[in-house]
Amino acid sequence: PRPDLVFVLDAPAAVIQQRKPELPVAEVERQRAALQRLAGGDRRYILVSTEASLNEVAQTVCRHVIKLLAERERKRCPVSL
Repeated sequence: PRPDLVFVLDAPAAVIQQRKPELPVAEVERQRAALQRLAGGDRRYILVSTEASLNEVAQTVCRHVIKLLAERERKRCPVSL
């Protein structure tokens, strides 16, 4: 089955290159561009900047998961007044 959400963690190319020095900056930029295109073309893909603190990144991911679960629950059990 296809996933309901896919989180794409993103950072500036220079930051990624510092963490993965075996990759040339040009390759990092190519991969970032490909992931950004993928994330931009499908609602399931959520682009999350990792420039924020770890706590802020985690909160962003949690908000998206909670929103998805709330939408799913509304569809499953609609409230009729």
